[in-house]
Amino acid sequence: VPKPFEGVDIITNELPDDIRGNFDSYPDLPSPILYIHSFFPKEEFRGKGLTKAWVLKYLSDWKTGRLTYDNELNAKWGSRGLRDVGRGSEWFGTSTFYSDGEKFFNTLVRDGYLIKQNPTKVGGGRALNLYKITNKVNMV
Repeated sequence: VPKPFEGVDIITNELPDDIRGNFDSYPDLPSPILYIHSFFPKEEFRGKGLTKAWVLKYLSDWKTGRLTYDNELNAKWGSRGLRDVGRGSEWFGTSTFYSDGEKFFNTLVRDGYLIKQNPTKVGGGRALNLYKITNKVNMV
């Protein structure tokens, strides 16, 4: 299944060259976090279940430390860096929701794949929707 959106990254407290600075208003963020920028599925994937299948597989690979095949992440981090930084975690985040994206992730929360988290935010700055990935993603 082709990737249904663009803009994947990793937020980490360990490396200075990442997007962590965009979320300085969240002092207690876990690290690392798989991050999808402004989630908005491409039109050709709507209504076919492909976006859900792809996202759940991607989240499963991230959580289990198997996310080493992503070209976008490899281009930024390099294969060694991705192995080190992309070792995986149970954390996933996105910053901007369009109505379709909000419905999409609310459904994943309702179905038990994700647990919505409310990290402490101090001051202004970019908003972050943070989720804990459950073990249910590994059963897909």
